Amino acid sequence: PGHLFYERRLRLDIRNVFMMGDLKDVKIEAQPGEKAGLMVLLVRVVEKPLVGRLDFNGNKKWDGRRLQESMKILPKVAFDEAKLRADLEALRKLYLEEGYPDASLTYTFKEDPIQGTADVTVMVSEGFQVKVTGVTIIGSAAFSGQKVADQLKENRDGNKYRPDLLPADLKKIEEFSAQKEQEI
Repeated sequence: PGHLFYERRLRLDIRNVFMMGDLKDVKIEAQPGEKAGLMVLLVRVVEKPLVGRLDFNGNKKWDGRRLQESMKILPKVAFDEAKLRADLEALRKLYLEEGYPDASLTYTFKEDPIQGTADVTVMVSEGFQVKVTGVTIIGSAAFSGQKVADQLKENRDGNKYRPDLLPADLKKIEEFSAQKEQEI
């Protein structure tokens, strides 16, 4: 009260309030003050709802408690869709690491403005776990197919299929080939 009004400072203050991450909306209204040349700023904030329930549907590999342990969005934490999307991407990578390349996760939420909560449901489509059942090398005249296949670190016979690690396996084969060419 009684301070000079600076619009730039006000915008900075609003931005700082939003950066705290717990607000959904901030509105500012300027009203005339009791004396000429004075005004009153009324700041209205709407908080983000807290996560009420966090449920999982369709998950078989891990139970909901195990999936929830890998998330930052938890019950009684401010609901943030961007953080939830990041959590789902982390869970998708977890499934990928276990050989579920087709796993997908989506979500719905239902907000209860009276309670100030949002119930979140994560739908999990795991797909099938994929294992490498054989590796066939075609077109290698300088080395046996088995020697080339032996360079694979992750995607080898009997292992879980990891499409995310194919580039690393390919690099190992390229390094092996380059090393053998230098020896010749």
